[in-house]
Amino acid sequence: MKKYYLLLILVFTIFNSCESVPYSYRNSPVENSDNFEELMKIDEVDRKIRAAEAVNLFLNEVPEDKNAAVLIENNSTCNMVVRIVGAKNYQLPVPKMGKNYMVLPKGMYPFQAKVCNSSYNATKILMESISIALSGK
Repeated sequence: MKKYYLLLILVFTIFNSCESVPYSYRNSPVENSDNFEELMKIDEVDRKIRAAEAVNLFLNEVPEDKNAAVLIENNSTCNMVVRIVGAKNYQLPVPKMGKNYMVLPKGMYPFQAKVCNSSYNATKILMESISIALSGK
């Protein structure tokens, strides 16, 4: 049931995405930027490609896959930027009461975000696709 819920979210996001542009954002992430609007514009660049990859991983994941999808749901009334540290550093903008996702190589990642006035810090070992829901006041 969880996978079908995630699938519906990802499919809905695909249909609401803007024009498709070649996959470049994840290969050159914006470093140390707190500008949410700037990150959202950059995020739109490869949204359809990431959506297709994420849906495929959520539905057809096998242990041999080298990547895992991460779906982050923001249940707060504040926009947030999730920082993911690994071989490359990523900043994923997640709008208030919205969702965003990305595909990462399997491995261990620290996740950091400021959700309104609360901080989120967690280390996740991605061996399969996951969903993270965050909320704040």
